[in-house]
Amino acid sequence: MRLGSFINHSNDPNLALVPSVGESGILKFRATKPIKEGDQLFISYCHPNIEDEERDRLLATQYMISVVAEDGKGTTISNAA
Repeated sequence: MRLGSFINHSNDPNLALVPSVGESGILKFRATKPIKEGDQLFISYCHPNIEDEERDRLLATQYMISVVAEDGKGTTISNAA
């Protein structure tokens, strides 16, 4: 299993995927905010500039995630659709 499969979605991620030109099969991430030991890692599965309704539709149809709550920090708390 690859590292990327262990990183959950958030509307306020602490990592961003860095394009890796010419490095087939390699995922690179960069921190978008400070990450302390023990913090959970999050990326956004969607482009950050899309509207909330479109983001929720993509999460539901592409990733089988349905939003059930927001925790006040922008992190999506979700379950399988």
